[in-house]
Amino acid sequence: MAAHLKANLLSNPVGTQKRKCQRPFSAAVPANPRHLSQHLHQCTFEQRAMVPSVPNFAQSAQRASSVVVQAAAPASAEAPAVSQAAEKTLICTSITAPSLEGFLAEIEEARSTGVDVIELRLDFIKDFEPMRHLEQLMQACGSMPYIVTYRPTWEGGNYKGTEPERLATLKLAAMKGAPYVDVEFKAAAIFFAGAGDVPISTKVILSSHNFQETPSAEELHNRATAMRAAGADIVKIATMANDISDAATVLSLLQHKTGP
Repeated sequence: MAAHLKANLLSNPVGTQKRKCQRPFSAAVPANPRHLSQHLHQCTFEQRAMVPSVPNFAQSAQRASSVVVQAAAPASAEAPAVSQAAEKTLICTSITAPSLEGFLAEIEEARSTGVDVIELRLDFIKDFEPMRHLEQLMQACGSMPYIVTYRPTWEGGNYKGTEPERLATLKLAAMKGAPYVDVEFKAAAIFFAGAGDVPISTKVILSSHNFQETPSAEELHNRATAMRAAGADIVKIATMANDISDAATVLSLLQHKTGP
């Protein structure tokens, strides 16, 4: 399967706009080559207005089972600079059904409940076959923004297979037009070095999970900085809260953040 996916990636024509790994031309250009797209373009939400306005947002915010992500609000034709773009909180719900049929049903249910973003947790599907099922699941999301996640057991997920096949599946999702793919920070270098380019239209979420504790604010800030340097369009950091003060530690990341 891994060889099949790799061959498919090498021949897949999807995504004509490629991310170019260039050196910065001056200090004004971000050091991270993947952030050239942020320096030269508004993010996907602004370019394509992919996140619709949700009139029942207050009701959506009450869904405790959903997770919160942030992204730039849609911009007008005369948009301000990226650093000045207004942001809003979005509600994301994860699809975790164990069967393909159940997964599709949950996608349809999520689309009708008013959430802003859907996370497709492919690692929950038993007998998942990327070449047969991936595109079907992506198409089922319709116009709703979605995140493709294929979480391995070593990062708290269910995937027990080989890393080349897992990362090739995420790269294939990007090349087929997924708005977002979630890649573990520990696997970022291998993901970007693998066959196939990530289109500019796909935003890469680099994620980091600590299931034991919440590190210090300094450690979290250093981790976020390293994740952006590794190629993150969006940084996701999840930690275990053992004390109420841990919430304030995590929220401190928002005070000095340099992007989503």
